[in-house]
Amino acid sequence: MLEVKYPFLFQFLTGYFSSADLDNLNDQEVVKSFFSENPFDIINQTQKELNIIIEDTSILAEIGIEANKYFRDDDETISWVKSIAQSFTNELS
Repeated sequence: MLEVKYPFLFQFLTGYFSSADLDNLNDQEVVKSFFSENPFDIINQTQKELNIIIEDTSILAEIGIEANKYFRDDDETISWVKSIAQSFTNELS
């Protein structure tokens, strides 16, 4: 469902976070890498989906699966998504 509802976010999570641990990258480094490799329109669409998904609790469980991360509960997932969204804002400023 994540892939269908939020295709840009799906590509970001699966393409950048799924192997981040193997590459020893922290979350900010992953976001920087994404920014350096993608045009603004893709970055912008991904950021929009990040901001929307915080309210879409039906999809939260999929985020950990696609990003290859473990979250104890929805609150921890939301907190992580918000931190990634903040990293996007920081990169754009």
